[in-house]
Amino acid sequence: MKRILASGMTEWRCSVRGRGTGCAAVIKQNGDDFVKGNRRHIHPANPGLLTAVQKIIENVSVIS
Repeated sequence: MKRILASGMTEWRCSVRGRGTGCAAVIKQNGDDFVKGNRRHIHPANPGLLTAVQKIIENVSVIS
């Protein structure tokens, strides 16, 4: 998820949500510069997620 701050910086938030709380990890972007926030992810990594989502999108495009 992304939002634009009053300062003009873009804040990227972790998209993992559910089970009562969402992951509070954020990265702030200013142009091509990225700064890691001070909160860590509260969940394990899922390295195959991007590939899985891309395949789902391909399948939906073929059906449409």
